[in-house]
Amino acid sequence: MGDGAASALPGDGGVAQAAAPPTSDADTGPVRFVAPDWGLGSGTLPQHLDTADYNGDGNLDVAVVNQGPAPLFGIGVGVSLGDGRGHLVGAITTDLGSELGACDLATGDWNNDGLADLVVLGCTTGGPSSLVVLTSDGDGTFTKRQTPDNTVKVQIVAGDLNGDGFDDFVTSQNGAALVKTYISKGDGTFKPPIVNTPDFDSYDLEIAYVDGDTDLDLIGAAGGPVWTMLGNGDGTFGVQIFQFSSVLSGIELAVADFDGDGATDVAVVDASGGHVGSASVPGPGRSWAATRSSSAPGRLCG
Repeated sequence: MGDGAASALPGDGGVAQAAAPPTSDADTGPVRFVAPDWGLGSGTLPQHLDTADYNGDGNLDVAVVNQGPAPLFGIGVGVSLGDGRGHLVGAITTDLGSELGACDLATGDWNNDGLADLVVLGCTTGGPSSLVVLTSDGDGTFTKRQTPDNTVKVQIVAGDLNGDGFDDFVTSQNGAALVKTYISKGDGTFKPPIVNTPDFDSYDLEIAYVDGDTDLDLIGAAGGPVWTMLGNGDGTFGVQIFQFSSVLSGIELAVADFDGDGATDVAVVDASGGHVGSASVPGPGRSWAATRSSSAPGRLCG
């Protein structure tokens, strides 16, 4: 989900931001990683992770969601706290109750208290369940605040969609084209969703500033086309914009400024040909302008 060219703080569920380029005196030799620092996870079926400061100490931590049923395969949410030097401690867990695990997550600040909160897709090996909204207790654990209805596989992204200082979140469904926007009430709970029924579903979903204004936009990978829904700044989105392309199609997305021009670009990997395609910021008509394609090392199974 993550990549070296961009980070999202909060992590994959937050707004992608380009990483700073190296300074002129930076080491330009081969990049190597040190031996990994292992922290104990929350269970044996981890699904996704995110990064943010979940306990308010100024250091980045890692949140992992673990598929249920719990406690058979572990606890639904685990946070490994960072010490600011690259080390992580063993996971501090939050039980979602009802033997529920989780299969996706997004990070935001639902109540503007300066602490990173979560929304997760509840799930077990039997399939997806309700969404679970969690607010931070300030120590790496969370309190369950709300369980919006859900029975399908969705992806989740978060950001302040209406400029009120409280983060909101969006889900996009896989298998049927349905996008839902949840606007924060400011107290850790959310209003009933605003529902969109676009043309395409998604395998992956990102949120970023696409068209040069200050309103967050959505980018989705539909297996075929990459689509965009431009934000209106009030929690709603415009129509889904897409075009079919032999270069730009796939199931996993990454967004960042790949060419250094200050605009958001997109990269996508397909599910069968082992190709990575990239595209520049949408131009006239707001559809992505595919620029190049390369072979990925191996093939993905979607």
